[in-house]
Order: sequence, then structure tokens, then C-alpha cells
Amino acid sequence: MKIFNQKGFTLVEILVVAPIFILVAMGMLGYLIERYGQTLIKSAEVNLMVDAQTITLNLEDELAFATNFGDTLGANLSDPNEPNGGWTFNTTPNTLIIYEQSRTGDIRDPNSDVIFAQPCDGTSIALNNLIYFSEDNNNNDYKSLYKRTVVPDSADICATNFRQLTCPSETVGTNGCNQADALVTDKLIDFQVTYYDEDNAVIDMGNGGNPLDAEKVAIAITLGDIAYGEEVQASSSLTVKKFN
Repeated sequence: MKIFNQKGFTLVEILVVAPIFILVAMGMLGYLIERYGQTLIKSAEVNLMVDAQTITLNLEDELAFATNFGDTLGANLSDPNEPNGGWTFNTTPNTLIIYEQSRTGDIRDPNSDVIFAQPCDGTSIALNNLIYFSEDNNNNDYKSLYKRTVVPDSADICATNFRQLTCPSETVGTNGCNQADALVTDKLIDFQVTYYDEDNAVIDMGNGGNPLDAEKVAIAITLGDIAYGEEVQASSSLTVKKFN
């Protein structure tokens, strides 16, 4: 009968090898956790960049087809939910006020028509205001960027407006508002608007310049988020000359 020698690990060998194995495993785990964290950060950066670019691209038509850029709410318009002191462009971050033609449909719809104001003799085109403004978030240090639409009273225009009056979500159903302001992003760090005159020179707002004099506008937006304990940021910009 053949007898085989069987030998296992001794206690000494186990005590020597086990710490080495644990150190190697901890090193590998730390590496994997770090790689996972970097992946989260890169993913957050990409998502922010896509969001920032989407916001600026969505603004392109509204900027290009604007009749003017405003310093305050347009004449003959009223907003029952405007901030104290009314709407103004020179906030921090900036508030963007776009004057656009009131229409029966989207401006790129070939079947949409311009809406005239009363007395409907075709002499005065009614105007909407699109207002991009920011508010502080309650649960973090970022801001929320909203879009509010202010339209003429239906009794003052000669057709049904494609746009509807919007307002803060808590006031929907009051003062003729049935639609909440559009939330553009809740990760806003900065929103800057620069205005240019017909000579392509920057309009100096500190020395009497006014957005109403602008023929071109540049938008720069910066978004931020927290990923794996770190803040990540992404920016996008757009410069558009208005057609009208």
C-alpha cells in the first residue's frame, strides 16, 4: 500500500502570508475605489457639459429672432409675480429679457402668423417677453435658472397667442396663470450676458448703455455639481446676432 505524504500550511506560514494577502487586497480595493471615483467625476463633467451646451443651443432661436433685448419688462405687459422693484437685466447672475413677436405658432412654423395688437389695424405688432432669471436653491450652494414667459392680455391682441403666461409653481391657477415657469437647470453657478451694438462694440452698461441698443448678444453659462466629494464644473457660450 502506497502512502502519500500530505502536508498543509503551518500556523507560522499562515501568519506570514495572511498579512501580505490582506495588504495586497486592500491595495487593489483602494485602486478600484479610486478608479470608480474618477469615473464618477468624469461622468459628472460630461453630463454638465452636455447640459450647458443644450441650454445655450436652446437659446439660439430665441436670441436670433428677438425684436429687442430689454432692460425691464416690455411696455403694455404686466407680470403679477414680478420680483420686488420689477424686472431688471443687471442682476447677479444676469437676468436676460428677450422681446419677441407674439405669434399664433412657433416662429419656425411656416403656418404661424404675427399677432397684432388692438385695434387690429395692422400697425402694431404685439410682443411677448421671455425672461431668464435665477434664484437660490434651498438645499445647496447652486442656483436654479428659470424661464418665465409674459404675454399681452388676450383682450389686447387680435389672435390666440402661441405662448402662455407662466409663473412660480406655487401660484399656478391664480392671476390668469396656468403654467409654471420652466426650470432650465438647478446647477447654475453663473449666467453672464454681454451686449454688442451695431458696430460690434461691447455696450458699456456702467456708463448709460442699454440692452435695447444691442444688435448681438453673447451668453456664457457655468454649471456645477458634486461628484465623489469634489466639485466639477462645465461652461458653454453662444454669440448670436438678431435677425430683426
